[in-house]
Amino acid sequence: MSTNLCGLLGRPGRAMAGALTAVLAISLAACGSSSNSSSAAGSSADASCVTVPNVAAKDPQGVLAKLPADVARAFDGYPGEILPSAWAGWKADHAAPYTVGILWQPPVNPVMVKMHDEMKAALEASGKVQVVADVAPQGVTDVPGALQLFDQILAMEPDLIILSALASEPFIKKVDEAGQAGIPVVTPFLPVASKYAIGWSLNSYTTGVTLGTKVAGQIGGRGNVLIVRGVPGVQADTDVNTGFKAALAQCPDLKVVGEVVGNFNVADTKSAILQFLSTHTGTIDAVFQSGAMTPGVIQAFEQFGRPVPVIADVGATQGGIAYAHGHAESYTEIGNDNASGQGEATAKVVMRTLQEGGPILNTMVVAPTFIDSKDVPTVYQESWETGDLDLVTLPGNVFLPDNVLDHFFDK
Repeated sequence: MSTNLCGLLGRPGRAMAGALTAVLAISLAACGSSSNSSSAAGSSADASCVTVPNVAAKDPQGVLAKLPADVARAFDGYPGEILPSAWAGWKADHAAPYTVGILWQPPVNPVMVKMHDEMKAALEASGKVQVVADVAPQGVTDVPGALQLFDQILAMEPDLIILSALASEPFIKKVDEAGQAGIPVVTPFLPVASKYAIGWSLNSYTTGVTLGTKVAGQIGGRGNVLIVRGVPGVQADTDVNTGFKAALAQCPDLKVVGEVVGNFNVADTKSAILQFLSTHTGTIDAVFQSGAMTPGVIQAFEQFGRPVPVIADVGATQGGIAYAHGHAESYTEIGNDNASGQGEATAKVVMRTLQEGGPILNTMVVAPTFIDSKDVPTVYQESWETGDLDLVTLPGNVFLPDNVLDHFFDK
């Protein structure tokens, strides 16, 4: 069974992100996108190079059988193990107000800043939550500092902790300790592999393998690829790049000619690519970037006077869409959008857990929604410029709406 990826990418109305098919056998041979000015574009690719394989979810205890089939399919290919939640049916043993501690990421990424502010505002607007701590480590690689901050929050014995982890594995033991003390830990965006965690996650592997495969199809399955990492070791970057590698493994005529680190930061991305291009004079046919760094990619190639290659636009930005709109004849948009309300969804998970009972599984996985050149006229706004960093949302794409959350909370 296969699904045409062009049809998926060009469909503007996708209100239930969790109900999208994540990883099917996706045929790309019939895609009719405009081609980039690439030396490889326009040539045909072997079918195995442009087909995403079926990858089953890791569900050893059969938890996903409790979900509707369309919701469960969002977990396909997800690298983490899905477990029954230790908090199913649990709720706080007292009435509001509830105490909540927040350990977030440093305020260097506008996406995470927006999510934090939206989440905190929703919690405070409920009138039922007292935020007793709201802290972050010094930098995006300061895992030891984050672990110390978690211990400080745990010592306060709040009713619940919200943890946006820099990396998942170092926090497994900490989340276990909190759970054994009777304190749930909600882990948005980068879930922690513990039965005591209450996580939600975009399926970043699916994002990487699907966009990587789509880009491979766009350039005929052959050419030179530049990889732009976010922060190596951060889970979202790891999962997206695992997907990229799976796509590349199927295309022996795609050659990775370099890898740079952009730190999920446009200025750093531009600088790193400029340095790379100064020593690499060969053609770059595609760039695989792992999150919201496309404006930096575009700026670097333009400043160097080189053609902008096709980009795996993970986390499509207003800047990237502005460029696609202004270069519609020569540039093909291949990305995924950002569902609105991720901070609000986190607040809903917190409130449901405290007041009504926890979810049935440890991680709520949401399939990505994709955006291509056919969507550009729908989302583009005249005020957008190539340097704009805000993420793009397709109309009606709301993250974890109530009718999807109901399935995860067994309603």
